[in-house]
Amino acid sequence: MNIWIVTTGSSDVKLKTDDNWNTLSKKVRSQLYDRPFKPTRPPNTDDDEPFIVPARAMGIVYGSQLTDEYYEDLHFPLLDAFSSAKLLEKGKTNPDKIILIMTDQEAVFDEEDRRLEKSPYWQDTCTLKPIFEQYFKINFPKVTSENIDYLKVLKPQSQS
Repeated sequence: MNIWIVTTGSSDVKLKTDDNWNTLSKKVRSQLYDRPFKPTRPPNTDDDEPFIVPARAMGIVYGSQLTDEYYEDLHFPLLDAFSSAKLLEKGKTNPDKIILIMTDQEAVFDEEDRRLEKSPYWQDTCTLKPIFEQYFKINFPKVTSENIDYLKVLKPQSQS
């Protein structure tokens, strides 16, 4: 059995365009603790560089409203590079099972911390699950949903 274990981070899902961000983020603004997250390009990059947004914010905004049209806004630089270079090369075996490791430190941060745009709370990847589900469905159609596990490995119950 060929098993692919994928760890996720804030740079795994980016935006090709910010055209739909404002419309979508307004609909879930309360879940963002009224933080006005704006897609930005990394410093010192070209105009065609994808936009970045903290992972939890990306999942809240896009994951909860994902359609085929909005999915087209998304860019998966690390997954695309690895899967095309290593997993989907001609003659390579597709994975039989995918295990995606996500983080969720919600219990560690109180509401005051969540209101801070730079809080590590916003770097958690747990809200990206619907986006990754769509990615795997499109890019790995032979891997059934029963063979994809979504694990929250960093999910502390309290600050202590």
